[in-house]
Amino acid sequence: MAFPQKWVNSTSTPTYNSWRSMRNRILYDSSDSHKFYKEKGIIICQQWVDSFDVFVSDMGLRPQGTTLDRINPNGNYEPNNCRWADMRIQQNNKFGLTAIEKDGVIKTIGEWGFDLDLTEREMNTVYKRYSAHGAKTYDELFCENLYSFRKSLEKHGCLVCGTTESKKWRKSACANCYARALRYFKKVDKPVDIAGYATLIDNELVSEKDMPF
Repeated sequence: MAFPQKWVNSTSTPTYNSWRSMRNRILYDSSDSHKFYKEKGIIICQQWVDSFDVFVSDMGLRPQGTTLDRINPNGNYEPNNCRWADMRIQQNNKFGLTAIEKDGVIKTIGEWGFDLDLTEREMNTVYKRYSAHGAKTYDELFCENLYSFRKSLEKHGCLVCGTTESKKWRKSACANCYARALRYFKKVDKPVDIAGYATLIDNELVSEKDMPF
């Protein structure tokens, strides 16, 4: 397909780059993210597929420090579902208000990423860990290497019961112990503290129904 000359003249602009990247993600199998969008059924409205000029008319020029963002992450690329947004807005939007707790502080995944000054590429890795690899804790989401982190947990065992076998690990605890610790700390209205819970277990200060065995 031959582009009109005024499109060619726009190829160095941020607005054109966003339009081109959008089309590449959705339309071409060679894109790494094409399969994800195809499985979600996400498409581009036909007028944007056909015309960069129409895209600009609908969206305006891309402001500095922003990229193209879908308001509803499960919706299509179309005028009533797209906006120019900075990284902080996009990070919060990508998984809604998914709350992650660390040391008693609760923030969304996007807010933690913003505080850590992560790049867009690094945040994409975090979101992939969340959506594809079952990472649900701060330590798993923001560790340097998820595989190494989980292997380390398996090697050293659950901090509460000592098992080295668990399909999921959360805050240095196996899935069963974490679930019981979560139930206990909800009762006492305090943040989950696995080390503290392990101490309570050792000193038999937790009732039998909250024990992990």
